[in-house]
Parts: sequence; C-alpha cells; structure tokens
Amino acid sequence: RLTRVKTVYTQFNTALSRITTAETGNVQDFVNQLQERLDTKLEMGSSPDTGMLLEALGSDEES
Repeated sequence: RLTRVKTVYTQFNTALSRITTAETGNVQDFVNQLQERLDTKLEMGSSPDTGMLLEALGSDEES
C-alpha cells in the first residue's frame, strides 16, 4: 500500500524539458559508431553498394 510522505511541487515545463532533452556528445564519436554498425551489416551480407558513411555525409575525412 502506498502512502504519501511528502508533496514536492515542481515547475512542470522545466522538469519535463530536463528529463526529455538529451545531452549532445561528440559528433565524430557518433559518426564512428554508425560506421562500425554499417561495416558490421556489410560483413553480414547486406547491400554491397553501401559506401562509407563519411562519403554519404559529404565529408573529406575518413576514419
């Protein structure tokens, strides 16, 4: 059985924004993770004409 011990009031919009907004990370780490997943799919026999993720994004850098 649940019983109320304490009532805490919050500003709803502020609290909702805080719990639903993700913190951004390093873009290069994200791209590298996507490339690893793409490489894994390619190794498993998925579409052979899929290129490097960085090429698709138009970047001159390659990992």
